[in-house]
Amino acid sequence: MTISLENYLKDPCGSLSLPWWKGKNLQLPPDILVLHERDFDQAMLAHYKDDPYFRLRHALADIPHRPLPGFE
Repeated sequence: MTISLENYLKDPCGSLSLPWWKGKNLQLPPDILVLHERDFDQAMLAHYKDDPYFRLRHALADIPHRPLPGFE
């Protein structure tokens, strides 16, 4: 899987499921296809067994303060 830094910076979460520095030299086995949900088509399942994987993203914009007993 080869991706340029420029393409990664345009769409980090859509480009790779890993940080760019890890994914830039990633060599996937021939029987594994990694793609974004927006690129998925049910017809692909004729050639691949589907094991869905997802990555959570949090913008860290709304982090409620939850005081812990005994800590300030």
